Amino acid sequence: MSKIPRNTFKRSQNIIDDLLRSLKPPVDSWFDTIQQHWSDIVGPAVASQAVPERMEENILYVKVSNHIWIHELRSGIGQDILKKIRADICPKLKQIRWI
Repeated sequence: MSKIPRNTFKRSQNIIDDLLRSLKPPVDSWFDTIQQHWSDIVGPAVASQAVPERMEENILYVKVSNHIWIHELRSGIGQDILKKIRADICPKLKQIRWI
């Protein structure tokens, strides 16, 4: 009986890691998902004043209606939104820029 080379087998954890990596969506689809679910993510009040514009280098740019809302989003609510998006949609999101 011939011996099977040891390096032809993969550990089960490596197979699972490869599978999970392949199931993660590409960055482009993260932005699409954020756009589609924006109102659910931020709530109707914020959604009526701020709209996701683009995503570049894992930074989400959001167009905001006025400076009062920009201040509000930068000061506190924005961090909660960032955490929610990271947890639910895009773990690689670095930050949100409210513009």
